[in-house]
Amino acid sequence: MATAMCFVGAAPCRPPAVRAGWTAQRAAVGRCGGVAAISRCSAGVAWTRGVRCGRRLDSMRACAMKKMTEAAADSADSLLCPRCRSSLEAAGDRRLECKTCTLSVPLTDNTYFDLSREEERERDKGRIIFPITAMVPPPATTIFMSPLVSYAYERGWRQQFEEAGFPGPAREFEMLLDFVSKSKLSVRTSVDLSCGSGFMARLMVARSEVFGRVFGVDASASMLRESASRTEKAQPSKPVWVKANAQAIPFADKSVDLVHAGAALHCWAQLPDVLDEIYRILSPGGVFFATTFAEPNVPARGSFSAASRQLGSFVWKNTFRSFGETEMRWLLRGARFQERDIRVERINNCLIVYATKRKS
Repeated sequence: MATAMCFVGAAPCRPPAVRAGWTAQRAAVGRCGGVAAISRCSAGVAWTRGVRCGRRLDSMRACAMKKMTEAAADSADSLLCPRCRSSLEAAGDRRLECKTCTLSVPLTDNTYFDLSREEERERDKGRIIFPITAMVPPPATTIFMSPLVSYAYERGWRQQFEEAGFPGPAREFEMLLDFVSKSKLSVRTSVDLSCGSGFMARLMVARSEVFGRVFGVDASASMLRESASRTEKAQPSKPVWVKANAQAIPFADKSVDLVHAGAALHCWAQLPDVLDEIYRILSPGGVFFATTFAEPNVPARGSFSAASRQLGSFVWKNTFRSFGETEMRWLLRGARFQERDIRVERINNCLIVYATKRKS
């Protein structure tokens, strides 16, 4: 059978069977840049299949977006409007809506719901973040707004924490699982606070029978985009990504069963306020698990040169901070956690924080 490609305006000789096949395919798939297939065994069949695959992929993405919105809507009694702090409801496949103040929250970039406060959004619009911010010591939360840092986070940045004495993501996840198991808590909603590139949220959502609905919350839009891109490649079930500041977590009182904050406490400028927010959103019996840098902090050695360690030490001292065990206990008690419900352990240069909100 003759196989060929036909440009508009050309009139090659076509056998009746080929003409019939070409007509049927052209009616089905239309034009494509003036090029059409004229045989069932030609590239037209592959192109048709490609169109169908593309449509199927678009359909799968739309379904994923719908599921994300539905998951957020399932937490309608949990997620709060950033303007009036009333509950949000689903309004279509990619939108949340506040019935009290009529604020509509779209799924930004098909990735996350922006539930940050209006003054925070205006501030972020006016802030220009250059890649060079990854090289100098800006405020601790601002450095993670950089697309360069977001890109590098799982490409070497976070791995350096193991050089500095952290247990590492896999071991930290095991410790989190063990804590939840021993608490005998039935988790319905989990929040990965300051989720970064979302590696822990991805592990949590893969164990939904343990962690229930999983929300990844971060103040950095570039981090959330990195999170979403990695999750799409990794698994069909996804966390719900939320842009918000840790000092104003957009969840209702007592609506969250577990809060995880990995390598984050040392980044929060107003840590007492964040701990107050964590206690507020935790349900009675809910748990808080966190890792952060311990004081005194010894500069990482491993494979780093002396110059690299000196630079890292300079950036660290001017950007982040570290904590003593007694200080961390004092901060948690200030957020109303009871002393008997607090456990703080040190592993090398890392503090592991376990806290439970007592049932009243």
